[in-house]
Amino acid sequence: MGNAWVGFSVVVGDFTGDGKPDLLALDSSGNLWLYPNIGGEDGPGSGDPTFGAQTEVGTGLTDTELVAATDPYDTGRNGYITLNTDSGDLYFTPSIGGTGLSTFGNPNLIGTGWGTLTTIN
Repeated sequence: MGNAWVGFSVVVGDFTGDGKPDLLALDSSGNLWLYPNIGGEDGPGSGDPTFGAQTEVGTGLTDTELVAATDPYDTGRNGYITLNTDSGDLYFTPSIGGTGLSTFGNPNLIGTGWGTLTTIN
């Protein structure tokens, strides 16, 4: 799955809507990267996932950690939840089905007071 992931927070979800788990990674500079699953892993026992080239899908996410991937509106594409480590605010950012920097919509505040949350990646 690669190396040199120090300083990244990572979540897995179907961000492209093709039924395969993709990788979403946030680097320490606040840039968000999507690594689409281009093979394997349609289900248990069907092979290892293979991730394609990274695409930048967000910027300016400093002091932020990825917490989870979720599809609360049943769109077939995961959005993601982030924690602002300075304010303790949680945000949900929906997938809007675009590509590149238009892959995700605007973040929505979904909780406050999470300053002591520790993520497990």
